[in-house]
Amino acid sequence: MKKLAFLRPSLLLLYAVIVSCAPLSLPSKAPEIAPSASVAGAPEQEAAVTRAARLHQEAAEFYERGSYLQAATLAEEAVKIREHLLGPTHPDVAATLNILGQSLHQLAQIPQARAVHERALRIREQAYGGSHPSVAESLTNLARLLTSSGDFSCARRLLERALHIR
Repeated sequence: MKKLAFLRPSLLLLYAVIVSCAPLSLPSKAPEIAPSASVAGAPEQEAAVTRAARLHQEAAEFYERGSYLQAATLAEEAVKIREHLLGPTHPDVAATLNILGQSLHQLAQIPQARAVHERALRIREQAYGGSHPSVAESLTNLARLLTSSGDFSCARRLLERALHIR
């Protein structure tokens, strides 16, 4: 905590809250993909959409249980399927990237986790604009990662943005 002495008390408190928090909880249920999201309604594509949603849900469950490697593996597969079916900038891709980024963070794969969280944030900002709760979630996830890697000034800016949204 000595190296943090240069921070203002309010930021120290914010840092303490972030560091003391357990890994973030994920939504207990995977977001539903609207039937219109399936491409042309072909049975194979509908099955793939269902498989991606199931993989997303399983990844979230493994994450909640602390099985981060399994969560990351399932999330990577779900991302590939969703990118193929829905495109690389679909919000459902960002939702699964969120699980992947958090899992990689817990596995101490910081550079990979950062890239994944930044991508999820870009997708959500593009899809929803800058003041949506999903954007705040991505900002918070990225800030937690940056805090754990010592980039406090960037983490602070992201958290302040997230607080203005929430």
